[in-house]
Amino acid sequence: MFETSSRSSPCTASRQNKRLCRNKSVRDILQKARFHATTECQEQFRYDRWNCSAEHKNISFFDGSKVYRETALLYAMSAAALTHVIARECAEGSRRLCRCAGHPSPEDTVRNWRWGISDDNYSFGRRFTRRFAQLRYRRVDHLHGYLVRHNMVVGIQAVGQMQTVCKCHGVSGSCTTKTCWKRLKPFKETVEILKGSYHKAQLKVYKNRASRQGSSKGQMSRNTLVYTDSSPDFCPTTRGRRCLDSDNCGVLCCSRGYISRSVEETEHCDCHWVSKHYKLSCRRCTFMKEIYACK
Repeated sequence: MFETSSRSSPCTASRQNKRLCRNKSVRDILQKARFHATTECQEQFRYDRWNCSAEHKNISFFDGSKVYRETALLYAMSAAALTHVIARECAEGSRRLCRCAGHPSPEDTVRNWRWGISDDNYSFGRRFTRRFAQLRYRRVDHLHGYLVRHNMVVGIQAVGQMQTVCKCHGVSGSCTTKTCWKRLKPFKETVEILKGSYHKAQLKVYKNRASRQGSSKGQMSRNTLVYTDSSPDFCPTTRGRRCLDSDNCGVLCCSRGYISRSVEETEHCDCHWVSKHYKLSCRRCTFMKEIYACK
């Protein structure tokens, strides 16, 4: 959804999307969603052979002709980020866009900020993202568009896995009554779910790519990422990459070996609260740390 090519931008895909993207709120939300998707994905995959890049050598995972495992994840991540950002913006009452779903009153905004994002906010984010995807990919190759929309639904579903949070009420911290509610998980946790889905993604083989006939397996689960093409070899791109430890280096460095060295680092330590000055006081501690990099 957040392709780097201007020709494949979501805002140039269809007449409806062009009109929609004239809305500054929509443009801002798309930019924010792209930032969150890129940042969190790169953080999650920083010690994997594929580090969540949208391109690899002469391959673009958004080129529209093939659906790699990585393509499936990137579309799911994009949809999840857009859904999450819209839900949060609606909860805070900060976007005109959300008025379609019923603009929150000041009291609603305070409650949403305090208790978390509600089902209504998520539902609007989900509907908006699915509609946006339908407009964006309805004219692309039949199979590719079908799989892209499926993988985006997987991303939307991951956002919708709400968590139950409870707060106790009572004198001196007692829990005489308890209020519970559901809210969206932090986006980082959604990305962790999608990373698991990436590793469990299902390969589908179609004899007829135009009509989706002849699939090698049965129906696709709404929670399963699907791809049709084997991933490229990422080993040549891991030279010089930082790895976590000897075990991780063995995988990331593709058996080429790794180098290690000790570096001096400084960080805050021995922190304590100084009530007199209402501030946190810390020392700066220096220590030696072992770091690893692929040969």
